Amino acid sequence: MLLTDLANAFRKIEATTKRHQMTALLADLFRSGPEDAAILPYLLQGRLGPPYAAPDIGADEHRIAQAIAEATGVAEPEVWRLYRERGDLGLVAEELLPSTGQPITVRETYHQLRAIATAAGAGAYEEKVRRLRDLLQRLSGPEARYLVRIAQGRLRLGVGDATVMDALSLACFPHPFPSPRREEGGQARGPAPTLPASSPLSRAAGEGVGGED
Repeated sequence: MLLTDLANAFRKIEATTKRHQMTALLADLFRSGPEDAAILPYLLQGRLGPPYAAPDIGADEHRIAQAIAEATGVAEPEVWRLYRERGDLGLVAEELLPSTGQPITVRETYHQLRAIATAAGAGAYEEKVRRLRDLLQRLSGPEARYLVRIAQGRLRLGVGDATVMDALSLACFPHPFPSPRREEGGQARGPAPTLPASSPLSRAAGEGVGGED
C-alpha cells in the first residue's frame, strides 16, 4: 500500500464521528492493503508498535519545525509563525509541501519512522532531524500532515483497539455468516467459512493489536 492511500483513509476517518462508519472505512483499508495488516493498526493509533514495545519517536516540536524548514526551504521562524496561527504542525507541513510527492509505501514509511525513533548516542538529535527532513522531502502535503502528527504524537483519529478488531473481522468476513443448514436430527451441515491461516488479515486478527509481524 502507498502512503497516499493511507493518508486518504486518515482523512475520511478524521471526518466521521460514527463508529460504524469508521469501522467500515478501516475494513476497506485492511482489505486494500492486507500485506500491511500487521503495522496498520499501530499507525492508525499513532504509534510504532504494541504499547509495551513501541519506541518513542522522540521528535518534539523543535525537531519537527526544524525538519519542516529544511525540507521546504522556508525559514524556521516562518514555520513557527504558521504553527502559532494553525496550532498544528501537520497543517503547517501540508501547507508548505507540494500537493504531490514521490511514491512511498506504508511499510517503508513505518521503517523510516522506527529508524528515527531508535536513533541514539552522539549526534542523535541531528540524525533524527535529518531523517525526518529527508522523509518529508519525499511526501506530498496531505501525506506530511499525518506523518508529522504521528511523529509529534498527535494523530488522534479516535481509533481504539475494539474498533480495529471489529474492522479486521469485517475485512476478513464482509458478510454475516448464514445460519448453518441442518440435517435431520439437528446436526449442523458444513463448517463456518474461514480464511487460510497464512492470510495476513487472519494473522493480524488472531494476534490483535498487541502483536507485530
